[in-house]
Amino acid sequence: MTNLIRLGVVLSALTLPTRAPSQGNLMYHYDGTTEFTSRGVGGTAQKMVLQRVPADQLCGATMLYSVTAVIQDQDATTAEGPITLEIRGDGVPPNSPNMAGAICSLPLAPIPFGGTGVVAMKLTITLATPCVLPGICSSPAGDIYLGFGLPAVPSWPTDGISVHISANELHCPSCVPYPASPYPAGSPIHSTNLGWDVGFVGGAPSTVHLGTLNRAWNIGGRYREDTMQPYADNPLRFTGGAAGNNPNFGYAGIWPDASVGDALGFNVQSSLPVGSAYFLLLGFELCPGLPLPPNLLTPDSSQIFCLMPFVVLGPVLTVAPPPCLRWFGGAETSVSQASFGPITLPFVSCGNNGSIRAQGVGIAGSLLQVSTSCRVDL
Repeated sequence: MTNLIRLGVVLSALTLPTRAPSQGNLMYHYDGTTEFTSRGVGGTAQKMVLQRVPADQLCGATMLYSVTAVIQDQDATTAEGPITLEIRGDGVPPNSPNMAGAICSLPLAPIPFGGTGVVAMKLTITLATPCVLPGICSSPAGDIYLGFGLPAVPSWPTDGISVHISANELHCPSCVPYPASPYPAGSPIHSTNLGWDVGFVGGAPSTVHLGTLNRAWNIGGRYREDTMQPYADNPLRFTGGAAGNNPNFGYAGIWPDASVGDALGFNVQSSLPVGSAYFLLLGFELCPGLPLPPNLLTPDSSQIFCLMPFVVLGPVLTVAPPPCLRWFGGAETSVSQASFGPITLPFVSCGNNGSIRAQGVGIAGSLLQVSTSCRVDL
């Protein structure tokens, strides 16, 4: 693992044919601060770095439009490749990435970073044909893993491509992680099990492990449907640097810690026009979900309710997304957004107060536009 030397020097995008009016709505679990750049353990070998997106954090999503990541080259005078964009599903054994085949895989042309020395780049790959997702709301069956296949680099860390990470993200210390089945033995122990590190020998995967430092790779996806994502709000705790930014859209959003004052909020990214009315529904899990009548929905709407609502908040009128959306930075493709909260949590502990689901409903004339659903452990 190499310490970051230079960040945000080049802002670049590799973009295939576009679509209008929206090119997708963002969801990811980077907490807004970068501690390291990494190729995982054994960085000279062929690698695959993958960020797990649990199905219950993206219930109702059907299509992936683009993937954005912050990558780094230790020697920008050399083009890096071959690299592949990888979208993997749940594997065998379950609760690990499928290394036998991809949901979608795209070879990328060698990436010229430009300049000299160590250079970081924000890379966006917009898919000419959207990647169709499993559409299963339960984890692990519907989980996806977003990331990159990286070539072997014998000269690492003098040269080679890597991906930025936020490390040791703050969250409820007694949270129940997503199950994981790394193979063979020897994987680091995680408190969330979402950042993965795959090593290859002779072109075949040999170690399918969790990454060190309970990492979140700086890799995000943009989806056809509006995306609902939880966040934790605590300006005394999330102070930047290794603590993450406030509000915190990283692992703290899934596992907020009420014992230290974390409040809970939700943010929806939408393809609806600015000024549209949006409602937040809170409730219990409903999986495989309640199918909705298509004649009531917009073309970009989720087709199912993933929860049984017991609280409805709103409406909130959508506004234009900020330039540094959810701390991801760069130009965004969402048309509008709405935020709900932060809501003070009535608990003195965390990790033992059950779970809630959140899903949004926007109003588009006589039609509804339903967002994806997410889960929060309290």
